[in-house]
Amino acid sequence: MRIRLLYHDRCFDGTASAALLGRFLQEYYYPQGQLLPRGVLHRPGFRWESGDLDGDENAIVDFRYAADRRLDWWFDHHLTAFLSPEDETHFRRQGSPQKVWDTERSSCTGLIADYLWDRFSYLAEGLEELVEWAEIIDGANYASPEAAVELQSPAARLRLVIEHAEQEELRTEVVRRLRFRSMEEVLAVPALRAVADRCVEQRQGEMGFVVRRLERRDAVGYLDVRGLEGARPNRFLPYWVFPDLEYMVTVSAGDAWVRISLGTNPWRRSTRLVNLAEVAGRYGGGGHAAVAGISLPSQNEAFVQQVREEILQTLTCERNVAV
Repeated sequence: MRIRLLYHDRCFDGTASAALLGRFLQEYYYPQGQLLPRGVLHRPGFRWESGDLDGDENAIVDFRYAADRRLDWWFDHHLTAFLSPEDETHFRRQGSPQKVWDTERSSCTGLIADYLWDRFSYLAEGLEELVEWAEIIDGANYASPEAAVELQSPAARLRLVIEHAEQEELRTEVVRRLRFRSMEEVLAVPALRAVADRCVEQRQGEMGFVVRRLERRDAVGYLDVRGLEGARPNRFLPYWVFPDLEYMVTVSAGDAWVRISLGTNPWRRSTRLVNLAEVAGRYGGGGHAAVAGISLPSQNEAFVQQVREEILQTLTCERNVAV
């Protein structure tokens, strides 16, 4: 029995969701099953391929719906969960109890944990802390900016590994180990600990980087980290340095794409006017009302600059409407 488990790659919540559901499927249904986790990312023109759901049992967590008869399990909490209106219609017509979409949930991991308990009375003992941290991290439910940028807790260090480990094998290894091990135990693996240590070292001095590089338009911040070796600022750091910021627009790059990340200051949410998932959706991206992202082809820099400028104008203008 091959269990194909597709999840949002380079994401703490996606990884935790995969670990939780993967453990359940093996413990409850397929004790001898072979778990095959694979991370997927939002890229320009993303579409599911016919070979993606190649298991005897197939699941997708914390990622977009696939209108495919081979999909057995699906959990998501993003506003932009469907690639097309037809996909959403397919989901609603099926009415499968094993496919759950709830945009009110802070994390997909918490959604899955509650579903498994309510429907199967299943509790993954030992993963309670993982579920709790997924709720904090994906919902930006930190008590303070200081708590959001600290780098010493196991959850903070594991998040660095999940987001920045270059080898796909290391990221899928995190999923496999998290099923039955604590975050501390996972980080004890030498290869994973090395990634965490490297990332912590790179992040030293990031406050100075943000102070020097961040541009502002009123209460909207903009940061371009392309071409800057090792520059991977914590997305909450600008709000610590500049507490009056309401929105952040950050541009980063991969091999063939440019990522534009949109964020809202979690400690000034009462002022939020703009649904960032809707803004990102105009350019093929998506996410949540308070945090979203867009991936664009890197070869078209003029278009990247156009999108960036339009987003900055949107956030600045909408904010000023309320002033």
